[in-house]
Amino acid sequence: MATSKRIMKDVESLQYKSLEKDCLSLEALSADPHKFTVLIAGPMNSAYMGGVFRLSVHLPVDYPMSPPEMKFLTRIWHPNISMDGAICLDTLQLQWSPLLTLEKTLLSVVSLLTDPNPDHGLNSDALALYRNNPRAFDAKVRSYISEHCIHQIHYEEDDEVSIEEERVKVTCCYAPQDKVWLTCCVGAWGGS
Repeated sequence: MATSKRIMKDVESLQYKSLEKDCLSLEALSADPHKFTVLIAGPMNSAYMGGVFRLSVHLPVDYPMSPPEMKFLTRIWHPNISMDGAICLDTLQLQWSPLLTLEKTLLSVVSLLTDPNPDHGLNSDALALYRNNPRAFDAKVRSYISEHCIHQIHYEEDDEVSIEEERVKVTCCYAPQDKVWLTCCVGAWGGS
């Protein structure tokens, strides 16, 4: 009973998140509350800026005593993410705590995009490129965003961000009086 209340609380908090303001959003709930998909935006000042990535989330029966299982469904070039989308992140394994919420866990995944762990890799080619040629690594990341992300965030003007999704364009504006603009969505994306 407490587990299902916790799941309901965590999922409900995700329903109020948006890519434009929070860098994450709930994409789709299934009939099973233990399985759903989320979208995360690549953080500003990272090679992933401009990309929007789809992740599957599976909550084990004993959640939150056990960590959620998360996997990238969008192909991504990252030292700590395998080509099949598996994520190497301490908070999803040994450092898990039942006190962590789904939102905090997803934000840890976003943070991993900014700060890969160079000591442990699931993608050895990405890890080698990240260590030996950061400029080529960033170029490869941008190439993957262009090729595999169906959503892309673009900086339009000082007060507008647009998200493209399969020929549908949504524009979001900054409201200075409310201070509702997060920096994860601001920046020029150098795609084609």
